[in-house]
Amino acid sequence: MLSTDRTLLSNWQRCGNCKWTCSTSGLTAAQANIDELSKDTDKQAKPAAESTVTNPTTYSSVFLRIQPFFASHGFPPVTSKAEVEEAEDKPDARHLHFLLHLHDPAHDLTHTTVSQSVPARWLPIWDDNDWVEDLVVETLRVAVEVVGQEYVVERMGWGTKKPVEQLVSEAGEKEAANEAVAMSSVGL
Repeated sequence: MLSTDRTLLSNWQRCGNCKWTCSTSGLTAAQANIDELSKDTDKQAKPAAESTVTNPTTYSSVFLRIQPFFASHGFPPVTSKAEVEEAEDKPDARHLHFLLHLHDPAHDLTHTTVSQSVPARWLPIWDDNDWVEDLVVETLRVAVEVVGQEYVVERMGWGTKKPVEQLVSEAGEKEAANEAVAMSSVGL
């Protein structure tokens, strides 16, 4: 069962540039925590046992930091700065989000995403209503899937596209090689 950690949530400060209660310091803290954890893990790394399988097994440490934070979306639209600040302070305008920061130090890959929102007014009724917990779990599940898929795509090299000029050049080289093979087989 998940529980809300109010100390983690209160560590985020209001950013002066936007309505979000997060700031770059939150991401910086997440990166620092992951870097520290990865260094500790590297020191404790044990050699992998010999594999008898024909396909070797590769082990890689991947670290995932999940940081909750509140954001004020400011809906409905307001007209003055005083109304914006007043709307941001209302509990109905605040939403819980999760920042997910995934890091693979062995391959120097990093991916970060933010989850969908959960209305903050639902958090006080969490203990009485299982659907609130289900919604938060589903929000985290989707965010983990997204950041995980981004990692897999980059790790497998599926997301890289070659420039058009390089594709044309490679096609021309293949065509020239095929013509040379065809001419040599005919005896020309």
